Amino acid sequence: MPSQSEPAPPEAAEPPEPGTLEETAMQPVSEPLRLPATPAPSCEPADFDRWLRRELGRLHNDVLNEPIPERLLRIIQESGRNGRGG
Repeated sequence: MPSQSEPAPPEAAEPPEPGTLEETAMQPVSEPLRLPATPAPSCEPADFDRWLRRELGRLHNDVLNEPIPERLLRIIQESGRNGRGG
């Protein structure tokens, strides 16, 4: 019976090109990104809820208005046809 050889270790990925997004993404982060925000009101819970909705909307509305990727739509449609929908 022939002996099975061990698989070769994966090749190391090429380092990213300087100045590219990949190279930038690999840099250590000294401090988390902080976006300017209006201070939270010290008031009634309803006022705080309004402030929180406004601030979250300001930060995330661009993402919420993006179209759903075709691949994700297909996955959702296929899961509904297979009876696995939630």
